[in-house]
Amino acid sequence: MTAGRRRPRQGARRSHAVAALISALVAVLGATGGCEFAIGDTVPAFYCNGGPNPCPPGQVCDTQRTHTCVPNCNTAGCSSGKTCDQGTGVCLPTTMGDSGGMPEVSVNETSDQDAADVVDSMMTEDEGSPPMETGPDTMNPCPGGIKCSCGGDSQCNSKLCVDQLSVGTGLYQAAGSTNFCSQPCCISADCPAGTVCYATGQGGNYCVDPTWIGRSSGSGAKQGGDTCSLGPRDCRSGLCDGSGHCVDTCCSTGQAANECAGSTTCTFGNFPGANSIDKNFAAYCGSGGNSAGGSSCSVNSECQSNLCNTRCANACRNTSDCTGSNSCEYVIPTMTTPAPIVAACYPVQGSLAMGATCDPSNDQCKGFCDPTSNQCTGVCFTDTDCSGTVGGWRCRNETVAVQAGGSYSVLCCGP
Repeated sequence: MTAGRRRPRQGARRSHAVAALISALVAVLGATGGCEFAIGDTVPAFYCNGGPNPCPPGQVCDTQRTHTCVPNCNTAGCSSGKTCDQGTGVCLPTTMGDSGGMPEVSVNETSDQDAADVVDSMMTEDEGSPPMETGPDTMNPCPGGIKCSCGGDSQCNSKLCVDQLSVGTGLYQAAGSTNFCSQPCCISADCPAGTVCYATGQGGNYCVDPTWIGRSSGSGAKQGGDTCSLGPRDCRSGLCDGSGHCVDTCCSTGQAANECAGSTTCTFGNFPGANSIDKNFAAYCGSGGNSAGGSSCSVNSECQSNLCNTRCANACRNTSDCTGSNSCEYVIPTMTTPAPIVAACYPVQGSLAMGATCDPSNDQCKGFCDPTSNQCTGVCFTDTDCSGTVGGWRCRNETVAVQAGGSYSVLCCGP
């Protein structure tokens, strides 16, 4: 499905801060000139996910262990040694605990009989093998683990508690309208098991629960651009498009060979997610034009990155991705309201290196001036993007305001 194309705007404008400045926020050409994948809307019959019950009448989805449809124990009952969880309708194995002899429910172990029950309930004449299991969730448990609610960075093992400004209203509401622990990411493989990389289109990528954005939670290991013959569960991102290829975020056109597979590269466009929350303008593994970063261009579709501002601007994760007099800057494509923010190679504005003392009201830095620490900083997607810059710095978010209107929460290196 081809996206609508718009004629690009000529020229660019600078956005200056009111209370805090990102000197790198600039307006660039708005046409995407790219393609959006058609997302498949079905999942193999033996695989299910959370949300509205996708199972046949009399069955429920076992979202904690096997991600398969099993008989609803509220009506069918459970076999010996198992207890019916009335809330989910799933039979769970029981063990005798230390709390007054009351049974404790284990959700991380599956007995041989449980596995047999699942196979018996799902096998058909056309299926020659049992349903695939996704394995237990290996994340740190709450409190403090990724996806856990939080009241501040100190409550998270990752030292990053994200709010509505960080992830956007749609994702925030899908997460229960509460702040939650997360961590920055470039691709989904950067995230702990059970989470995927979500591109906000507002200055950051974060690890989130895939069910919040309509993706499969049974993630495989394949990168964006890889084939997904078994559907979303093949993909680390939990997302497979209608042409049978995994879709995932990325952050560097120059390092696309490490982040994307097949013939895809790291390109800008509306992310082809499974629901409206997951369709932000961001960098993902897709198809672009033939012109390399820095080449002259008149429309976005000419560029490998699908982003043109008289010259092709590659997606970047830090300044080392950029060549010549360019640095990795946050730029604002003037496409929608509120405008998205992405990281791209753009002509450097200042001369001060990361960590140098700066004035947020001036364009002094090669990146931009952190309004909290008054130190030069730059774009990042993971902690490794900050290594070798200033000792002890990591990738974390920072809230900034721009004169054009609104506040943004962008990822940058800092203490």
